Amino acid sequence: MLECQGKAIHDRVGAGTKDALRATALQSMGLNVTMVTNSQIHDQDKFAVLLDMLSEKLGIPFPDKTGRQIIAENNLRTDIFGDWLALSNEPTPAELKARRLNNRARREHGHAPKR
Repeated sequence: MLECQGKAIHDRVGAGTKDALRATALQSMGLNVTMVTNSQIHDQDKFAVLLDMLSEKLGIPFPDKTGRQIIAENNLRTDIFGDWLALSNEPTPAELKARRLNNRARREHGHAPKR
């Protein structure tokens, strides 16, 4: 099981205690709980480490990705896991294009994972 630790919910007073109690209860039922942070989803290198760890835990080999797959993954991650507090204000096509261009520029400057 994955528990996403988003600021909107998990930065509240007492959230850590509730998270720990829930994780303990789930683990007592034989379920493995992995906490995932926003930065592990947004940061390309941290996301690659998370995927490697999950594939190892599940015993499923994770294939290497092509350059096109990495670009598509980054675009999808940006679109899906953007600022959830701003979901009511859906980004315009121009904003989505700017995000993709920004991601592409970051990748071109050496921010791509080494695989």
